[in-house]
Amino acid sequence: MVNQNDYNSDTILAVQNVYSAFARRDIKAILEMLSPDIGHTKCLAKPTGKTYDTDFVHLFTFREGKIIRFKEFFDTYIAGEAFRP
Repeated sequence: MVNQNDYNSDTILAVQNVYSAFARRDIKAILEMLSPDIGHTKCLAKPTGKTYDTDFVHLFTFREGKIIRFKEFFDTYIAGEAFRP
């Protein structure tokens, strides 16, 4: 269950700022916004030149104003097909 107090203006601003940094490709700014113990899945794929479209969801968990977990949900089948040589 979501606690209403979890959604304050600082939390919303933090998410807006991290997405803005992603758009600018500002890695330093992104890293400064992340908690040192952030949990996420890391993926590495060799480029194939193929593109794919899929819906995705980003889920952020916060503790003390820092992102401690980031989850991304997307269609892994489509992604897998795009990365297949």
